[in-house]
Amino acid sequence: MAKFKVGVLIPYSGIYKNLKSDFLNGIDAAIPESLKDRISFLPEFVNTGGFKQVEEAFNKLALFESVDVITGIVSTNVLTSLMPVINAEKMPVIISNLGAYMPVERIISPYLFYNSLHLWQSEWAMGKWMQAKYGGIPSIGSVIYDVGYNMHECFRIGTVAADAKECRMHVLKLEGLQGFADTQPLVDAFGYDQASHAHAIFSGIEGQQFLTNFYNSSIASQIPLSVSPFMVDNGVKLNIDTSPGILNAFTWDYYSAAEENIKFKNAYEGEFEVKANTFSLLGYETGLAIVAALESITTKPTKEKLTEALTNIDVNGPRGKLALSLTDVPSQQPVYIRKAHLDKDTHEVKNDIVEVVKGINWNAGSLASVRNSSYTWQNPYMCV
Repeated sequence: MAKFKVGVLIPYSGIYKNLKSDFLNGIDAAIPESLKDRISFLPEFVNTGGFKQVEEAFNKLALFESVDVITGIVSTNVLTSLMPVINAEKMPVIISNLGAYMPVERIISPYLFYNSLHLWQSEWAMGKWMQAKYGGIPSIGSVIYDVGYNMHECFRIGTVAADAKECRMHVLKLEGLQGFADTQPLVDAFGYDQASHAHAIFSGIEGQQFLTNFYNSSIASQIPLSVSPFMVDNGVKLNIDTSPGILNAFTWDYYSAAEENIKFKNAYEGEFEVKANTFSLLGYETGLAIVAALESITTKPTKEKLTEALTNIDVNGPRGKLALSLTDVPSQQPVYIRKAHLDKDTHEVKNDIVEVVKGINWNAGSLASVRNSSYTWQNPYMCV
């Protein structure tokens, strides 16, 4: 019997250096032994994940390798340009990403199955929660990289949903040949604003630098701070005392006692002896979808049958029900308001759940300004 071939689009990430193995191993952890001999994976490197690179890799997998399904990590912004190719080939595609861009109508297709961490949604929930708790006039700070996405605007709209009348925004410029930002001016700006609460969105080294600067300043005891979740994700190294806890929001709780979450961690960590993370989670959920689709097809799994099967799957994963269409998935899964602190034993960041809140659907009327805007940001930084 011919093997079922899965094409995998894999980008490079300077921040998540093990992205390839995390994602592929996550898929593998979801596949039962009875199916592993039937499935082969064809990873295709897409460099930094720009449209041209993704399109060429997609065509190679679909037309030359004749794969049965394509999956991988692709930015939502790149995905909008890829839709004509997906629709023309009628290729079932399961795309995963972090979700710094909000979904748009242009990526709705019977052949596209969309699995994301929906960072835009956790930002909205964080903004609403912080404004409801602290009120007043908040401030948002970021750097030019990250304001190319929808996260800061979704946070702002979240504060509006909790009756904020004003929200101040600060964007840092990049310095030097390496393109890093000095984050101290943002700490100073939050102080000048006398912000009722502040929110910071950074990636990588700038995030660590900002937190060090903020907690070494006098305003740390005066201004409640929330941050984007990857600044304080499990396993991040920080050189500061965060005993008060750093507020952030995420759509997955690593420590959840839900049966499927425990099953995922046991399967992944038992097999690969590393801690499960975001990309292994996305891979595992993708694997669950592929397995469910294959097990529902009793004959040769054609592209048409796979598309139908993926449309109708009913599978529970570590974050709850897997709903891979864009109809209502963003509002189905909970958003966890978390407080990050340094674990005294491991000296690593640990996030405790403060509250579980509801998300918002991507096509809600209040988000129309984001959904209908034209974004020209082309850098698929952070593979989002």
